[in-house]
Order: sequence, then structure tokens, then C-alpha cells
Amino acid sequence: MRSISLAMRFLIICAVSFPASDAIGAASNGKKAASADKMARNFIYAAMQPDLRDDPTKPSSIKARKAIRPIDINSDGKLDYQVNWDDLGSAAWCGTGGCRYQLWLGDTSGKPRLVFDQQVRSTSIRKSGMETIFDFQFHGGSCGGFGSQDCPVSFAFDQKIGRFDERITPDGNGILRMIDPLDDVKLKRPKAVADLLAKLLNDCMAKGGEKGEEDGALGRVTETPDIDGDGRRDWIVSTPKCSADASPESSEIQSHLLVTAGNTTGMELAYSGNQIELSILKKPAQVLGILQTAECAIYATEKEQKPCKRYALIWDQSSRRFVTK
Repeated sequence: MRSISLAMRFLIICAVSFPASDAIGAASNGKKAASADKMARNFIYAAMQPDLRDDPTKPSSIKARKAIRPIDINSDGKLDYQVNWDDLGSAAWCGTGGCRYQLWLGDTSGKPRLVFDQQVRSTSIRKSGMETIFDFQFHGGSCGGFGSQDCPVSFAFDQKIGRFDERITPDGNGILRMIDPLDDVKLKRPKAVADLLAKLLNDCMAKGGEKGEEDGALGRVTETPDIDGDGRRDWIVSTPKCSADASPESSEIQSHLLVTAGNTTGMELAYSGNQIELSILKKPAQVLGILQTAECAIYATEKEQKPCKRYALIWDQSSRRFVTK
């Protein structure tokens, strides 16, 4: 009877102790997660302080902390966060382009990384495969129009490049708007890009002109998806035309494409001329020339406007340039 009693006791201990162990482990993990969440929220709240001090309405800490909400940015199992500054109830963070919206990427250090900080009119989120895509409405000026006009731009966090990158919009538009996810954080520019910008400025000044702002509503200097088919990312330099060259028939924006063309150590100029667009409907991304005339509008934002025709520019390996068909 004693042996049976011991055996029964062993079974009872096993039956009770293992579930208890699991429960203890789950509770411990829960405490760690809660602690990590609190640390991350405190970090974001601290990062918000310089801007909050400038807010004339002086939102309470409770309201500011409530604006920090969890979200999944990149499906990596770490808790990410969004901050909708409209939740603060202050007009200081809103305007014709919408309200300030931030996305913070979670990190095991407890210090999330700011990966998106822009003013947007609306936000919606959808899944496409493993990606979480954020569909925004920007100020109409970002699409060549004006404030209240539609300007849909979609972003997803790209694991390969470690930052947000544009995606095809829900309505199937693949034209890149060249909007930086972070205005105050510029990518390190390759030497070829920096040299080209310096040359454009020097040439303009030599003609007695002035170069317009480099990053205006339409002028952009940024990295692009691969456009020459070598699998490496390239660069576009689109800047306002030198004021000394301005004429009625000329484009206000000049575009310059620099590509890697299989070169792992440098870049080369593959196009320089009137304004172009990039489409990501295909891979590699497609370069589109714009046939500009007095009768058409590059950005046809009104029903009565006739859009300028687009034509494909093809990468020619022999000349290492983009050419028309």
C-alpha cells in the first residue's frame, strides 16, 4: 500500500507542479513584457518633451502618455508604437496637411527608434503578405496639387534597408512621391551625389543665377529602388532649375539619375534633363519621361486639366544611360 501511495503521490506532484511551473513562467514573461512596455513608453514620452514644452496649450502628461499606443510595424515580435499628436487636443500639431503622426520601432534595449514623423491628413493600415502597409493622405502639394486635394502615399518598413519605403497605393498607383519618412534625418549621400549637387550649384552661380531650394515641395534628393536592374538601390537628384536658365518652355524641375550599374564602389550619371517620375509597378522600377507642352499639366489635379503624356525611358547597358525606345 505504501508503494502505491508513493506512486500516486509522484503522479499528483507531476500533475500539479508542471502546470504551476508553466504558469510561473508565463507570469514572469508577462512582468518582463510589461516592464519593457513601460520603459519604451517612458523613452518616447521623454523624446516628446521638447516639443510639448513649446505647445501653448500645455497638454497634461496623462493626455500625452495616452497618445502613445502599441502597433505592429514589421511583424518581428517586438512591440512598436504610434503617436497621433492630434490626440493631444492642440491645434499646434495640425494644419492644412493634417496632423503630426509618428511611428516608433521597438527595440530590445527599451529605446524605440523613430522611423516615421510626418504631417498626414489620414491613416489606414493593411496587410500585404508579411508587410504592414500604412496608407496615408498627405498635403495635396506633395502630389503637385494644393492642400485639400487627394495625395495618397503608402509606406512599409523595409527590413533590407532598415527604414520606411514607399509602396503601391491601394488604388494601384505606383508613382513615387519621394517623401522622406523623417524630414530631419537625411540619408548619407554617396560622393557622386554630393559632387553632382556641388557642380549644379557652381555651374548656376557661374551663369549669374541662383539655385532654388534643394528640397522644396517637388525637389528631392534621395535614394530610390533599383532602376537599372543590378539589384542595388540608386539615387535621384531632382532640384529646381537654375534661375538664370528659366524660360517659358523649360521645366522648373531638373532630374538627374545616378545608378550603381553593377559597380559596388561608385555611381555614375545615367540621365540628366527635364523632370521624370519613377514607378514601382514593375521591378526594376520604371523611369518615366514627361512630354511637357503648354496644353498639358504635369500634375493634373483638376478635372479640366489635361495630364502630360508619359513615356518609358529604358536602361541601355551599352551606353550605360537611360534612353527612349
